[in-house]
Amino acid sequence: MRQSVDRKPNRTNGVDAIGPSATNDRLDYEQVFHSLSAACAILDRDFRFVEMNDDYVAALKATREHLLGKRVLDVFPEIEEHQILLTGAFDTALTGKQASLKEILYAIPDSAAEGGMRKVWCNAHFTPLTDRDGGVSHVLLRVRDITEQVKAREMKDAIAGEMQHRIGNLLAMVTIVARQTVRGHASFDQFLPEFESRIQSLAKTHSLLTGGNRDGMTMDRLIHQQLDIYADKLNKTIFVEGPNLHVTAVEAQSISMALHELATNAAKYGALAKEGGRLAISWGKVGDGFQFEWKETGLIGVTEPVKSGFGTMILTQILPSQLNGKATREFRKDGCSYRLRVNEREGAPITP
Repeated sequence: MRQSVDRKPNRTNGVDAIGPSATNDRLDYEQVFHSLSAACAILDRDFRFVEMNDDYVAALKATREHLLGKRVLDVFPEIEEHQILLTGAFDTALTGKQASLKEILYAIPDSAAEGGMRKVWCNAHFTPLTDRDGGVSHVLLRVRDITEQVKAREMKDAIAGEMQHRIGNLLAMVTIVARQTVRGHASFDQFLPEFESRIQSLAKTHSLLTGGNRDGMTMDRLIHQQLDIYADKLNKTIFVEGPNLHVTAVEAQSISMALHELATNAAKYGALAKEGGRLAISWGKVGDGFQFEWKETGLIGVTEPVKSGFGTMILTQILPSQLNGKATREFRKDGCSYRLRVNEREGAPITP
């Protein structure tokens, strides 16, 4: 490293260091190196460690004794692609030019990490250190750990991608709802209330699937959220029971549509409209999947609808198709029931 001040050489691990100052206007450069806030190491022309400061040792969770005299790639065995990048930057520094690597992935031995290796993203800078004759004798390696920044950016990108995908699905569902709802309505005034209620149901669930709930929610919360306008009937007319079951964002959005259709029918013709009606909503674990059931009882003279509309399509075709499940509806004289069975789920663990 070129210095403009006079100094007396003092060899330390093969690197010219500067001993204690004889006067106040001289610096102890070895002390300066060890007090740097950046993680720094000095490498010889064979890519071996000859010195490092405390921040470098701490960043690698190693010891000076373990590192001194060893080649960098022997201590950190990288894949061939990373070896080429590291040696290329080092060789550039040996020619007297500065070299930098941005967002390079280091695999650092760590017994506490999975597989015994800890992955760390770093920015690495290689600075040539010249001797008195102007030749490059060593290289200063300065490393900055940017793992948290990289992970934060990846998380942000993943969330943005998921939101874009989710919004695309939501808009597609809105289009389907609009096209199917308009059928059978003679006027816009007849169409609008039904369309609005279905969209509000989707929006209600979508608003919950943000922030801490973007990965989904429990079945219990989803049901209570969709039936909140009937809260006064809970444990009187409506009975909800089931284990702690996590549903994904996709499942929640789809099931919310089914809940809306079932609740709308019950409020018009079934257990939520008739005296003595009773609604039991339950779910349970079945293998790696689950089963959901909506059962209305206590009614008189129930008959199966002669004409099926979009609501029936949601329950018997759209929802089972979206969740790779099977759905059945049954009409009895004293009530009706709807059962959804989902066997294969995509990334949705069932909480014990």
